[in-house]
Amino acid sequence: MKAKTIIGMTLLASVGLVGCEEEIVLDKGESPLMINLSADSVRCDQRSDAQEALQITWTSGTNQGTAISYFFEMDVKGNNFESGIKYNIGKTDSRVISFTNKELTDTLLHYFPTIPLEQYTDFEMRVTATVADPTVPTQVSPVKE
Repeated sequence: MKAKTIIGMTLLASVGLVGCEEEIVLDKGESPLMINLSADSVRCDQRSDAQEALQITWTSGTNQGTAISYFFEMDVKGNNFESGIKYNIGKTDSRVISFTNKELTDTLLHYFPTIPLEQYTDFEMRVTATVADPTVPTQVSPVKE
């Protein structure tokens, strides 16, 4: 199964330590919103459940110094994101979704129960960035297939 075809809802969690202050970068700069994958294709391997299978990252997009929120979508290629995974990530400086083999398998079985895991399937994904300032246009990453 193609890696650029797989996503789910497991986000890497940030753990804050007592007495430490996290510095949040308000101005993300002027970068286009893009998705990157750790692998071009992924094969779910039950023998390596705990091993990382896929990591999805994306660039920050442009926010002109105001709060920015992210929304992730993934669906079977050609379905125009009509179903599949729709996940409101919200405001975060961590732009990473990471899956172990088990998490990826469970996610695919939950969102795409009619597609056998042993079948090669192409998926598409995109991220939408919405900025709190209404004068900044909503940004949609190019579709990653």
